[in-house]
Amino acid sequence: MVIDVEHVENSFSWETFKDGIPYLGTYKNEMPGRVKMHTQKLELENWVKIDHTYASQQREKERLLETKKDLVFVTNDDPSTVLAKQELLELLCDYLPKRYPDKFEAREKGVYNKMLDEFVSSNPDESDDPLLKASRLTQEDWCIMEWKEEHQAYCLTA
Repeated sequence: MVIDVEHVENSFSWETFKDGIPYLGTYKNEMPGRVKMHTQKLELENWVKIDHTYASQQREKERLLETKKDLVFVTNDDPSTVLAKQELLELLCDYLPKRYPDKFEAREKGVYNKMLDEFVSSNPDESDDPLLKASRLTQEDWCIMEWKEEHQAYCLTA
């Protein structure tokens, strides 16, 4: 699919952020040589943000998945991971049309993305990976972390 960035940017109204730029995660109290997750309470009414860079970011995701998929997408087929990815996709299909009705439309078994003129199915029986489908809907780079008893830690599984 060819994404017409200029058309999308000019065809929709875009929210602006407090300081005029999108939120970028910041890390405080970093310790050299240690990774630290800075989790915060999630505001469910505003957990996905979409701004005017949506189309250009989607075009770049598309390019990377076409040319370097093995470097930018990793997953496994463990049943718990498959269920977690499907749950994320279903949450997005429910949330996006309510939060952004000018950009998404709820449809049976999925959501219609008005910006990209594309239907994204939430049907778990299809061969497309649910995490890739979720990526087609938002600017976020989604990942799944699951608790693994053998490691006594959360592990990146997709």
